[in-house]
Amino acid sequence: MEIITTSSIDEKVKVAKKLLLSVGNKIGSVYFTKKDGKLRRMCYRLHVYEPQYSKAPKGNDRRDINDRNNLLVVFDTNKVLYNDKGKMRGRGAWRSLSLERVKRICVNGKIYKFA
Repeated sequence: MEIITTSSIDEKVKVAKKLLLSVGNKIGSVYFTKKDGKLRRMCYRLHVYEPQYSKAPKGNDRRDINDRNNLLVVFDTNKVLYNDKGKMRGRGAWRSLSLERVKRICVNGKIYKFA
């Protein structure tokens, strides 16, 4: 496990984004705190095009908004989707991940922890 210490939030955001994007088309995991303070683990993928059960996020100005608010849109591979009758119809959903709240990243067989 490699511990990363950063002096500012901007530096943490840059390092976290670089590490999260380094996973490429493989699956990585990230630990972060939610808005209510709970710790959450999420397995994610990037470069997902036309998933079978989930619609892609809409909006042309979405990238600018995400950059301003330090967000990264990822595909959550663990989210289970159900139909109207309660039966499972597939997996996966789009999530906006706050880069300021990242605690630990596991990519390419390495673990990075933010202090």
